[in-house]
Amino acid sequence: LDYHARTTGQGAMLEYLLIDGINDKPDDADALVQFCTNRAMASTTTTTSSSPATADGNANKKPFVNLIPYNPTLAGGNFGYQTPSDERVEAFHHRLRTNGVHSLVRWTSASGRDANGACGQLAL
Repeated sequence: LDYHARTTGQGAMLEYLLIDGINDKPDDADALVQFCTNRAMASTTTTTSSSPATADGNANKKPFVNLIPYNPTLAGGNFGYQTPSDERVEAFHHRLRTNGVHSLVRWTSASGRDANGACGQLAL
């Protein structure tokens, strides 16, 4: 990730699957913020002439995070995985954004879940 940011001038895109009670707590959001911040800091050791200018010089190199609420599957059910509440997803998203991490929640339609082709579905 650091190499990508240094050589392209852009941060990576990360996919973060939110599973209720597993990795959707405020401490988990804080750890993700720290991970993203560390990636932005590490990417500034070398800059490229094609790097887009930003006010702080690092914002474009911090990873972008797609938050994906877990969507139920038989495989995940075998491990007791559950979908976090909308409120918990929004709180996690808010915590990332207030700490400078650009992110988006990838909500899935019911038709995607029915076809077992939704974002956040685990298969074995």
